[in-house]
Amino acid sequence: MPLTLPQIAANRATVTFEYAGETVHLDFAPSLVTETTIAHAIELQDAVERGVSGANPGEMTEAEGRQTIRAFTDTMADINAFLCHTILKWDLFEDAEMTEMIPLTPDRISQLPIEFRAKAFRALQTGWRLGETKGTRSSRRSHASSSTAIVAGSNH
Repeated sequence: MPLTLPQIAANRATVTFEYAGETVHLDFAPSLVTETTIAHAIELQDAVERGVSGANPGEMTEAEGRQTIRAFTDTMADINAFLCHTILKWDLFEDAEMTEMIPLTPDRISQLPIEFRAKAFRALQTGWRLGETKGTRSSRRSHASSSTAIVAGSNH
């Protein structure tokens, strides 16, 4: 049977990662994963690694320190925007009753721990690398149900 672009765009996949002893599910559209998306993800990963490994505060001038902080802040803002663009839905809630999903907005995501965002980022990268593009046409899974998914980064 032929495949159409709307069918490709409607495809959904899920990746998971462990955080604070819980499993977090991220639903995303594989159609959003293009060479541009992957190149951007690699750039962001490289920027984080450069910022961490290249920074020696004891050897920096004040101007270099400010520049490093600006670069880190800019990189984190890019990661937040990237997560908002790529994740369609997640099972991360504002309340204990699990009725209000934390919005996928850069401002709200920036309030989450950096470690959490890094694990979400790595889980998405793992899903793409393993060719996880065989999802469903729509994401119908509730926060209480389970699905087969890729697990990334189980340390917390």
